[in-house]
Amino acid sequence: MTAAGIRLGPAEVRAAAVRIRGPVRRTPLLAADALPALFGPGQRGLLLKAEHLQHGGSFKARGAANAMLGQDSVTVVAGSSGNHGIAVAALARRIGAEATVVMA
Repeated sequence: MTAAGIRLGPAEVRAAAVRIRGPVRRTPLLAADALPALFGPGQRGLLLKAEHLQHGGSFKARGAANAMLGQDSVTVVAGSSGNHGIAVAALARRIGAEATVVMA
């Protein structure tokens, strides 16, 4: 359940994945092979999601794209002091939308 009290299930997650497929990069999982001792023998090591390869350099592109592409509007206003604002601006440029990012 989200903070707004909206239930999110598998269907909503699949719909979001389809919505963001074009403008959001699919980033790889990288094995942290240097850390196997932390997990014990026979255990799978740590996997790191390489979101630094995303447009804007963070995972914020996924949420920004899902929110922007789920609306009918071509104008968006976002409040951000960093990665979210970068993601909104970058996506707006790619899809031809108008974005205003308000920073503190």
